Amino acid sequence: MYSPRRSQPSRPKDIRGDRDNSQKSSPRICYARTRLFFIKTETGTSAGKQRTVSSTIGEIPLTTGQAKRLGLKKGTRWSPHLEKCCLLVSANESYQRAEEDLETLLGISVSHSTLQRMVQRQEWPSAPLYEPIEEMALDGGMVRLRTREGEESQWREYKALKVNNQVNVAYFKDNQGLLSWVNTQDKKEKFVCLGDGHDGVWNLYAQISTVQQRDEILDWYHLMENLHKVSLTQAQLQRVRHYLWQGQVVEAQGYLSQLRCRGATTFRQYLKKHQSRLINYQAREASGGRNDRLWNGGIFS
Repeated sequence: MYSPRRSQPSRPKDIRGDRDNSQKSSPRICYARTRLFFIKTETGTSAGKQRTVSSTIGEIPLTTGQAKRLGLKKGTRWSPHLEKCCLLVSANESYQRAEEDLETLLGISVSHSTLQRMVQRQEWPSAPLYEPIEEMALDGGMVRLRTREGEESQWREYKALKVNNQVNVAYFKDNQGLLSWVNTQDKKEKFVCLGDGHDGVWNLYAQISTVQQRDEILDWYHLMENLHKVSLTQAQLQRVRHYLWQGQVVEAQGYLSQLRCRGATTFRQYLKKHQSRLINYQAREASGGRNDRLWNGGIFS
């Protein structure tokens, strides 16, 4: 009985292998016939000493004249697009992960140490502000630093500032840099300073302009966050909230003093400490002053 031969199943084509093979062969074929042609045509020159630049499409030889016409940074080994890709992945994750992702996405190897140097060499201009400061929200946070394997994690503090709900600036271990930026900006005669209850925030605000210019406000979000730490019934919580919403701080403190519940004494001390920063939130809302920046500080959300 005749039995047809079974053909061996074909192996799926490895696209990654094609990419790797094309990268290995392209320098001899593509560079000379295609890429160099377009570069020479675009720049109109081939003068100067030749050097090699890494790009997202491979290694490209350029002369100094061509590099100048194309606006390439002097002495750089990276094309603008590849540099932009490197900075983008470095901003979103660790340098080690960025190295791995670049290899996966582009098939280009850029070491994590090179990525770090690339970022540190960048000139980061100050954020432009086109209107006088009317309000600002300041907050602090912690960022985790990478350590050697087996070592304990390290956390460092940063400060972030949101101005007029338009400009965000952040400074890592550089409070003086933040203050220098703010104090060189134009401001309204009276401007709002939003913050939570942390001393570090108000200590920085104290170094901005004068106390007469600053309208310091404890943002509603953090005020309520601290209120919810008190062990109150729903009815008690709503009553204290009502007092604070109307700016009746004395009444809120008096009511809390009659209650025997966990956290009440601590919250009363919190209210006393920030009494000058507690406003009539209801009146501010009625006057058209309510917005997300007032109630959660903008930068905090």
